[in-house]
Amino acid sequence: MAIISFFCRRALEQDEGHADHHGAYALCLMTLAKDRGVGDAAVLIEQADRSFRTALQLPGGRTPQNLGNYAVFLAHVRCSHSEAGSYFDQAIEADPSRAETLVNYAHFLEMCEQDDERAQVAFDRALAVCGDTNAGLLGSYTLNPTP
Repeated sequence: MAIISFFCRRALEQDEGHADHHGAYALCLMTLAKDRGVGDAAVLIEQADRSFRTALQLPGGRTPQNLGNYAVFLAHVRCSHSEAGSYFDQAIEADPSRAETLVNYAHFLEMCEQDDERAQVAFDRALAVCGDTNAGLLGSYTLNPTP
């Protein structure tokens, strides 16, 4: 992951105004934070938050992918559930057929909001979008404990 982070930083150095570079760098930082101690993780988390916010403020940065990834960050790293829910709503509104966002939203509803019924609806929407052609989605769906 460190090598990916290096290349993400290089991409930012080449074009700081590109929202996708900030979004990718934020994802790298978020992943690196999982592998670090509490003190080091805090710094990485703050950097990731800044990169996500920068990505969303740049022209073309409010993509379903950036909105959804920031929602995941807010839900599972920051534990800011109301803000995460708002970003999930924006991501789904921007692209209601993006299965990855729907699956992440379903996991958010299930794990953070303890709302299995709404999680089931989100999983069902994701399945309707891609059918049985997405192995990752099907694997996530099987982890859903609702009937």
